[in-house]
Amino acid sequence: MGHVSLSKEQAADPEERLQREATAYALKKFNAEENERVFWIGCSDFSTNRAFIWTIEAARALAGNKPDLALDLLNMARTRIREPLEALRKTLEFYESEFPKITSYGHAENQS
Repeated sequence: MGHVSLSKEQAADPEERLQREATAYALKKFNAEENERVFWIGCSDFSTNRAFIWTIEAARALAGNKPDLALDLLNMARTRIREPLEALRKTLEFYESEFPKITSYGHAENQS
């Protein structure tokens, strides 16, 4: 069995602790990339290509002291992200209504 190696004080607010640790990790990684002046972004999902590019350009706008442009680009990206999400939600709703729910063992759930 496992165990928790946190004091009661440390375990008292796990959300705050997680936020602090995530921020520290992100800053460490960001600082390392900034020092090298190389930022690894990754590849976009085809359905969110435009949002991906606009988000990168928004970061460049912020670096160029153009916060209004950055905000416009982020709003454009937000709109483009919502479209594929809405399509995915509709598809999932269709499958959930048309097919019985399957458990992790591959058997239909008891409908009684």
